[in-house]
Amino acid sequence: MYLSKEMPIGAAIGQLKREIAERQAALVVLETLVEKGVSSVPASASSQPVKRGRPRLGAAGSTAVDAAVIIVREAGRPMHGLSEILPELERRGHHYSHRASLASSLLKSGKFVRTAPGTFGLKGGPK
Repeated sequence: MYLSKEMPIGAAIGQLKREIAERQAALVVLETLVEKGVSSVPASASSQPVKRGRPRLGAAGSTAVDAAVIIVREAGRPMHGLSEILPELERRGHHYSHRASLASSLLKSGKFVRTAPGTFGLKGGPK
């Protein structure tokens, strides 16, 4: 992380949050590899450039949506967005300033379907 005397505190905080999000995303990937029994980092994963800037929620590669996929997959069932998925996302370091944006992010990603009011399952998975 690069800080200068002229950098506003808000910008420094934003830069630090982005760095934390990138590291948490990398941690999720590595934990998933360990669960699958992979003992070393594949060359393709280690040579990928680190994305800079703020990830768009709901976009492909969004760390919060990818984490939500892992959460729902681990549960093996559809989960309620606000009472189950959101607290687990926050526990893993992903924060939503507007709770209602979680549903939009999940549905826009194309990876989730609404199975009941406020409840989301993986597309093509058990509903």
